[in-house]
Amino acid sequence: MIRTVTKTEEEFWQQLEGFTSSRSVFDAQGEEHSNIDFRLAEKIDDYLSPKLGKWEQSDIWFHNIDFYGDGIRSLEFVADSFSPAYLRDFQAMLAGEHSEFAILCKVLTNFSDTGTRIGSIAIRSDRILVSYPLAAYFSGLI
Repeated sequence: MIRTVTKTEEEFWQQLEGFTSSRSVFDAQGEEHSNIDFRLAEKIDDYLSPKLGKWEQSDIWFHNIDFYGDGIRSLEFVADSFSPAYLRDFQAMLAGEHSEFAILCKVLTNFSDTGTRIGSIAIRSDRILVSYPLAAYFSGLI
């Protein structure tokens, strides 16, 4: 697995566009893209719900299930609820029809208005992109 650690959170967001697949990949899927995306959203929820509970009304994790057509599933976690062990399982989900997708995880101190983002990680089937603040927070586990 290729791992790239950015020096800052800002650098992470600058590199994210080049890290993810071109939108043309998903445009080529036509109308089926929304169904493929939904199946990945279901896989993620089926995996995390038994561990963390349902994301609806949760104060420890959130799954943005909005559909943007960009092949990115976006999640947010309170730091205590995020496990670096999820990375390998998320990567395993990114096979077959989901091989060009990415899972974006934002890790925060809490979900309040004053919550602070610790860092972000983007996961593809063959590589990850992580901001140094998040990698440092998890003491090299990522």
